[in-house]
Amino acid sequence: MPIEQNKVYSLLLQQGSNPEKEHVIEHLFIGENGKLQSLSDQLTVDGFYLVSLNDDRLTLTKSAMLTAGEISDFTEKLAGNTASIGIKYEGWGAEIVK
Repeated sequence: MPIEQNKVYSLLLQQGSNPEKEHVIEHLFIGENGKLQSLSDQLTVDGFYLVSLNDDRLTLTKSAMLTAGEISDFTEKLAGNTASIGIKYEGWGAEIVK
C-alpha cells in the first residue's frame, strides 16, 4: 500500500474505526471538467455516488469494507485507469465507523 494510503488507513484504525464494518470511501479526482464528467458517468454505473464536480475536481463515494489489501488494490486500479485518460487520482478518505 502506498505511504499516503497507509497513513489514512492507519489513522482511521487509530481513531477507532472498525475495519469489519462497511465504510463510505470518498475518492477525489483532478482533471478537466469534461473528462471528469465522463469518468463520473462511468463510475456511477459501477456503484459510485457523485458528491461534487466543480473547479476541475470530482468527488465520488462508494461503500466498501475497510481492509488494507482491498483498498490498496482498488485505489491503485483507479489511479492507473484514470491516469491513462488524463485524470489524476488524488486519493481517498473515510469517516470513522465504530
